Amino acid sequence: MRVPMITGYIGLCLMLLAGRVAAAAGVDLAQSDTSMQGLLDMILAASNEWGPRLHGYAVNLFWSLALIQFVWTFFPMVFKHADFGELVGELIRFIMVIGFFLILLDHSTEWASAIVNSFRQAGAHAAGLPSPELMPGDMFATAVEFSRAILTGMSVFNPSQSIVVALAAILVLMAFAFIAAFIFVTLVEAYVVINASVLFTAFGASQWTREYTMAVIRYAVSVGAKLFMVTLIVGLIL
Repeated sequence: MRVPMITGYIGLCLMLLAGRVAAAAGVDLAQSDTSMQGLLDMILAASNEWGPRLHGYAVNLFWSLALIQFVWTFFPMVFKHADFGELVGELIRFIMVIGFFLILLDHSTEWASAIVNSFRQAGAHAAGLPSPELMPGDMFATAVEFSRAILTGMSVFNPSQSIVVALAAILVLMAFAFIAAFIFVTLVEAYVVINASVLFTAFGASQWTREYTMAVIRYAVSVGAKLFMVTLIVGLIL
């Protein structure tokens, strides 16, 4: 007698727990103006202020390194009495390289954002998702829909089945919550990379520090690739 009573009690508790979790998710997380999306917007708005503030430091650093690179490149050629053609050729190459990295400095935020967003849009298109850019709130909305569909199979008169159904609903919420948290953290990482990259692109003016500029570009690609892969995985799950 005690086993069915205990089973029924556990089933009832899980029913209430799953119902409350799903209801809370439906109210707070599945809407377009959720607290999570609001937090992302706040982080994005705050990080967007970094670029203009760092631009002056980046420009000063860029021209300082460019001057050092100019002296290091042309003074030995002058002392070696290099011919005019060689000097002109090296000067053109120097201007082209410095000009490219100067343009990269001025447009680093836009280009880094384009790199990340292109990966997200490509992943959403390949996965067949309706939204061009997957957001954490989308995952919670999907979790709520799945959980609600699962909870329709619960019955007070069948405690054992109710336990399994309630556990399934909770596991669905937890699994999608993990994916949503990963997307959230990666998006925050993308915002940081996009808006802080302006300072690192200044290192492109010198051949000794140019690797730092290439590293931040590779980092932007890696963040975009993470969002691309998780978008494909979400498409497989759906």
